[in-house]
Amino acid sequence: MIVKAKKIEAEISALQALLRRLHKSHQKRTQMEKDLSKRLAGFKGEQSMEYYLSFLPKDYYLIFHHLRLQGDQHHFQMDIFILSPAFFLILEIKHISGKVIFDKDSSQLIRENNEEVEIYSDPVLQVNHQRFQLIKWLEQRKFQPIPIETLVVMTNPSSFIQFTPNSSSYKHTVIRSANFIAKMNALSQKHKEEKLTKKELRKLSKLLIRHHIPKHINVLHQYNIVKSEISTGVHCPECFFIPLDRKGRKWYCPKCKMFSKIAYIASLKDYCLLFQPTITNLEARTFLQITSESTTRKLLMEMNLPHSGTTKGRVYHLYFDDWD
Repeated sequence: MIVKAKKIEAEISALQALLRRLHKSHQKRTQMEKDLSKRLAGFKGEQSMEYYLSFLPKDYYLIFHHLRLQGDQHHFQMDIFILSPAFFLILEIKHISGKVIFDKDSSQLIRENNEEVEIYSDPVLQVNHQRFQLIKWLEQRKFQPIPIETLVVMTNPSSFIQFTPNSSSYKHTVIRSANFIAKMNALSQKHKEEKLTKKELRKLSKLLIRHHIPKHINVLHQYNIVKSEISTGVHCPECFFIPLDRKGRKWYCPKCKMFSKIAYIASLKDYCLLFQPTITNLEARTFLQITSESTTRKLLMEMNLPHSGTTKGRVYHLYFDDWD
């Protein structure tokens, strides 16, 4: 059963919002597009895993996507975390094309593609470190020890996987997604003794959800972008042109000729991703390029947003469940 569903990562949505509102000739745009491409590839890999996860017995396995917990000093996030009464499993998902070389000695993953070489952190070490942090997290909450397995799942079927001579031990941890079900069957045979009751699993499941900490994203700081470089106005949800014109009670796109009553909502999502999760009437007017205070108030009230403060100093809390 899926307890925590997969959503698009906040970093992806924030980068998309930033690229939408940054000038086409901006000097950092190429790097942002490259970073976005990598993150989208990872998301595609996780999407492809849904097919294989669907074969797991729903009444036996509990599945969490992008679970992020607070460790002793740092947060740690697991791509996919699977609970069962007999063992737990952490999956690190990699969707990388080309020739992929695991090098244990240098703690690196090397990608070679069309004479281009890229170096990544060793995903086997990453997932093992997540395991170490999870063990400590469970110990601190008095959960009895249970076997915790780790796998690195390579989801791109066209990649060529290679191990350096001293990395042969990694072959037990690194698998292709097509081998996932067979590996799960092997793990269930290895761990037959149930350590937790279903009641204890439900208790742990609720605890994990309660302790999940969404990642705070600040892409402007990450790329050293100042607020004045961000284009304001309502963007077109179809062709992404900025800014739309306000005609009566609708927004009109002069590029693709689309009319919309609710186009402003997507732009408020951009504001939330790029700046902050709260907004005042003045801030909304400035960002959406609306002159009327009463019109802006009406639009914000129509969204049924939680708010605080008096009418004049009211602060609206932008809550969107679109990303993780």
